[in-house]
Amino acid sequence: MPDTRKHKHGERGSTEKSPNTSKKPNMGDEDFEEACKGTTVTLDTDEDQPSLLEIKKILISIQATIFYISQENKALKKEIEELKASANFNGRELLKRL
Repeated sequence: MPDTRKHKHGERGSTEKSPNTSKKPNMGDEDFEEACKGTTVTLDTDEDQPSLLEIKKILISIQATIFYISQENKALKKEIEELKASANFNGRELLKRL
């Protein structure tokens, strides 16, 4: 039986003609070392960082959102169970009438 599924990258894999190159530079490569010479890394000052109070407020907000979503999910689960029970009941009633 022939395979009729569509292939994401053509019949025999990727159709790209360029050689595989990594998206990140190889840090062990000599070219990378040359490119990085003279480059300095500086850390952000405390001014750019949120305070602990701001982080706490964000986390409390996230907790409240998660709680709200959880409550909605519980209500939807209960509603789905009721709909399933109703559908099963209606299906049995329909079979009785046939």
